Amino acid sequence: MDYAYSQSAYNTCKEQNKEIQGLLRLGNNDKNSTYELCLNTRFL
Repeated sequence: MDYAYSQSAYNTCKEQNKEIQGLLRLGNNDKNSTYELCLNTRFL
């Protein structure tokens, strides 16, 4: 996956996942965890 595309997808999902992260109480701001969460929720 192109790096620029990855960054774009991450930035798009970051705000959407903010609420989800709070609910799950992940307690970590790791970029990869946020991006992975985005991918997981996208296909739910």
